[in-house]
Amino acid sequence: MHTPLDEHAFAGAFRAGDSRRYGVDLKKNRKAVIDSAIATATNGFPAFSPIHATFVKGRKCSSVSDYSQALILRVLAKFIARRFRVEIKNRDRAVKGVIETLSDSTPIYLVRRDISSFYETLPLERTIKRLTHDVFVPMLLRKHLNCFFSTFCATTTIGLPRGICLSPILAELAMEEFDKAVRQLPGVYKYFRYSDDILIFSYEPTGNIETALPNFLPTGMSFNATKSASISLNCEDKGHQAIVQLEYLGYSYRVSNMCGSKDPRKVYVGISDRKISKLKTKILCCLKANQRDKDFQLLKDRLRFLSGNYVVYRQGATSVKSSKYAKSGIHYNYRLCGTSENGEVNKHQGAELKALDGFYQSLIRPGSTIGARFNPVQRNALKTISFFKGFELKLMTRFSAQRVQEIKRAWRNV
Repeated sequence: MHTPLDEHAFAGAFRAGDSRRYGVDLKKNRKAVIDSAIATATNGFPAFSPIHATFVKGRKCSSVSDYSQALILRVLAKFIARRFRVEIKNRDRAVKGVIETLSDSTPIYLVRRDISSFYETLPLERTIKRLTHDVFVPMLLRKHLNCFFSTFCATTTIGLPRGICLSPILAELAMEEFDKAVRQLPGVYKYFRYSDDILIFSYEPTGNIETALPNFLPTGMSFNATKSASISLNCEDKGHQAIVQLEYLGYSYRVSNMCGSKDPRKVYVGISDRKISKLKTKILCCLKANQRDKDFQLLKDRLRFLSGNYVVYRQGATSVKSSKYAKSGIHYNYRLCGTSENGEVNKHQGAELKALDGFYQSLIRPGSTIGARFNPVQRNALKTISFFKGFELKLMTRFSAQRVQEIKRAWRNV
C-alpha cells in the first residue's frame, strides 16, 4: 500500500521542464532525487525556502527554489484534491459548457462577475482549521501544511501566494460554500466559475441573484464593477431581435437575443476584444524593444512566436514515462473559435485576427515612423507574418527554452 509521501507519490510529482528549471537530471539521478525528497519530507524543515519572487502584471508570483520542497508541495496538492474531491477546473470544458448553454433557445438571463484580487483577498481561517484538524490527513502532511501556512501566511490568514501549485487547490476549498450557495439560488440552472471569473445562467430575471451574490462572497472579497454585466436573451419579437455579445475566459460570444424558436441559437465564438488588445500591446512592445536592441532576427522571432503555435515538450519527465507534449499558441489557445450551430462547429472566419493583421501591417508600412526603420528586405520579411494565417493554418514555430525566455522578455509585464 502506498503512503502519501513515498517513492510512488514523488515519482508522480515530476513535471515538464523540471530538469532545466531545478538543475536536476531525472534520467540519471531519478532515485537519488526521490530519496532526497523522502528524506526532506521525513526530517521536516522550519520553512519553505528559498522563495523566488517575480512580478507579473503588477502581481507578486512566488516559487520554491528547492526541488525537494517543490515536490512536497505537489504531493500535498494532489492529496488534498483527492481527499476533499476538489475539481481541477478545465478551461476548454467550461467554454464548451457556455457555448452549449447559450445555444439553448429558451429565455436565458446571464450574470457575469469577476472577483477583485482573488488570491490576495481570500480568507483562509476556516480552510486552515479544516485541513489541519482533519483526522484523515496524515500527521506528516499536516506538519507540512502548517509549514506552508507559516511560510506564506505568517502575518495574516488572508490571501494565498500566486504561482505555488497548492494555492489553486486551497482556493477551491475556500470557495466551496460560495459555489454551493450560488447553485442553490432560485432560477440558477448553470453556473461556471473559473478561479475569479463567474458566469451564471438563470431561467428567471436576475435581480434577486445580483442582490444575493455579494452576500455570499467570503468576508473581505468583492466584485470588480468594471467586469460586471447582466444580459437577457428573452426577446420573442422578431422585429426587435439583436445580437448580444459577452466575453468569458478569453473568448467573445455573439448570440441572438431571440427565444422560443424550435432551433438552437447560433453562437459565434471568437477571441475576446481584451485578448486582441493585449496582442496589439505585445506587438508594440516587440517593435519598441527592436528600436533599443537593433536585433532584427529577435524581432522576427518574437512576432513569429506571437502569431504562431508551438509545442511544449514534457522533457522534465521523459525518463519516467513516455514523452508527452502539449500544443499552445494563437490557434491552440483559442481552438474553440468558430460558429456553433445545431451541435456542430463551423470554421472560424477570423474577422478579429484579420483586423489585427491590418493593425500590424499599418505599423510596418514604408510611410510609417516604425516602418521607415527597416530596409526593403526586412520589411518584406515582416510582411509575411500573419496572425490569421497562424490561426487558420496552425503554423508551428520551434525555439529553444532559452530563446523563448528571450522572446518573452519584450512583453514581460503585459
